[in-house]
Amino acid sequence: MERHTRLCMILAVLMFWLVGWSRAEAQIPYVQTYFDPAWNVTERNCPDVPGALDTLYVVAHNFGAEIVSIEYLISYPGDNISWLGDIIDETSSVEGSSPAGIRIHFSPPAPMFEPTLVQRVLFLWNCYGGCPIAGQYLIVRPHPESNKVLGVRWPDLVGVEAVGMTSSLCITLGVETRTWGGIKALYE
Repeated sequence: MERHTRLCMILAVLMFWLVGWSRAEAQIPYVQTYFDPAWNVTERNCPDVPGALDTLYVVAHNFGAEIVSIEYLISYPGDNISWLGDIIDETSSVEGSSPAGIRIHFSPPAPMFEPTLVQRVLFLWNCYGGCPIAGQYLIVRPHPESNKVLGVRWPDLVGVEAVGMTSSLCITLGVETRTWGGIKALYE
């Protein structure tokens, strides 16, 4: 009986350790771009209309603090989209631009305990009705001066490093066309 109890305790400790580790991993700060105002869509194909204007939403996740500034760079694939401008909240100030490296200062500090919109980006689609070049990405990268995706926590002004995430443009999956008879023959 004692051996059974010891085994159960070891399994319980292991389970709590794994659950705690996965929770910590889920709380890593990151910055993600989205194609919709509800912050759900991270993949998009070219629209049906040529030269369509669109908005990209840049959202900070898991910072768990008030943030006084945030900095990053966004790589835009010029074949499918063209950056037109950064749209920042009127209470914020900005240095640079998202394609060259942007630093946004929040006044008052932005409470980033939940996912928080940090900016919008106006862009133009260079493609329509299909994707001339498949597999392109919008990538949040480190700011060129700090070499980090970084938020600055208020009031102690400590840097909070974050991970830059990737959104996809024109992702296509290869699909073989087959007849039902051909598929059925595979299993005969």
